[in-house]
Amino acid sequence: MKPKSKASDFPGTPLKHRAKIILKRLKEESDLYCQETTLHGLHYITSRKSTRLQSIIWLALCTVGMAFCVYFINEQLMRYNNNRVTTNVGTTAYSIYDVPFPSVTICNINVVYANNTDKIEKIIEGQIPKADIADFFFNLSTLVLNDNLYGSVGYKSYEKITNLLEEAGYSTDKIMKILAQPCDSLLLECKWNDTVRDCSTIFRTIKTTYGFCCSFNYKGVADDDPSSMTNIYVTGVGSTYGLEVTLNVAEDQYVSALKPYYGIQVAIHEAYQYPDLVMASSTIFPGFKQSYGLSPKIVSSNDELRVINSENRGCLFYNEREMHWSGRYSFSSCINECRLRAIMTICECVPYYYPLENVTRFCTILDSKCLKSSAGYYSEFDEQTPERMTKSMRKCKCLPQCNEISYSYHTESHPSSEQM
Repeated sequence: MKPKSKASDFPGTPLKHRAKIILKRLKEESDLYCQETTLHGLHYITSRKSTRLQSIIWLALCTVGMAFCVYFINEQLMRYNNNRVTTNVGTTAYSIYDVPFPSVTICNINVVYANNTDKIEKIIEGQIPKADIADFFFNLSTLVLNDNLYGSVGYKSYEKITNLLEEAGYSTDKIMKILAQPCDSLLLECKWNDTVRDCSTIFRTIKTTYGFCCSFNYKGVADDDPSSMTNIYVTGVGSTYGLEVTLNVAEDQYVSALKPYYGIQVAIHEAYQYPDLVMASSTIFPGFKQSYGLSPKIVSSNDELRVINSENRGCLFYNEREMHWSGRYSFSSCINECRLRAIMTICECVPYYYPLENVTRFCTILDSKCLKSSAGYYSEFDEQTPERMTKSMRKCKCLPQCNEISYSYHTESHPSSEQM
């Protein structure tokens, strides 16, 4: 290995002398550049006609100008990196035949259908007073409302009922599914695109934030058959096209209601979105016919956006985050999964209305106090305005969808001689 050469190794060329030569050449090149450049002001710095003071002033001005130039270029680069997504209005005259029809989820406000209580009652009758059983059924709505228990029945009685049912193999999930109003009772007649259809073939029982409900065109279950995931469309314009349903409120079957009146909640949402009726739904009252006029808004993003960090682009594509119960990502499903994680951490159980498989323990009526204490965790959240999320919700890191169809609607209601 040869030793490295040093400046002192060259005789007659001391380090200081070499430095002077380099500085002299730099000065000569700088003078030449300033004299020949077309940039305004630089040639005054080295011009022989300029006094020393003038040269210093022009040097200061050019230095300040260069500093401002670098600053503004840096600002533009930072702005570009942080706001690389441009949103444009494509058209306000989109063809209705190209807009996928939404999912329509229908829930009775009553979560305990009186005719279905016999099967559960037979398991515990003779061991529990009838008054306590009646109070138990009445208070089952607290599992959805996250509210206090009502009535004079003590904790020990509820504990005994819960233990008896669990020993018989009845979890909260199984109990509430048995007690819910069946879809064939809730849905009396169905029409799709002006054609009478069997309600059982176009509606399915699903879990929502209101418990077990009946949903049309819902595709938010991860293990669904891929062939059922195709979009459906209306074949015409007007009230005769789309979905028409005759409903049965069944007031005489009310045992445990979520609200202090008879009625049915309807949610209109994207087909892959977990139905959150607490956030967005409307009420249909008995004896009224209600029509919904839909106004879809489509947000579409190019695949080129994927190269940009999700936090910078401010959205997620449907396959960029794995969801536990949904086949694809949606903002609503993400928020509800985050809620679930909070409840599981605080109460160590899963509310029955979340569509999870292989659950270790479903929340029971005994967990009502804990569920109520955790309910305020997201009380300030408004699903339509993600920027209003609380600090707790921001930890969820839920972003809007890059491709999304949202449906706003207006309603018209008038008395009807039909059941609904």
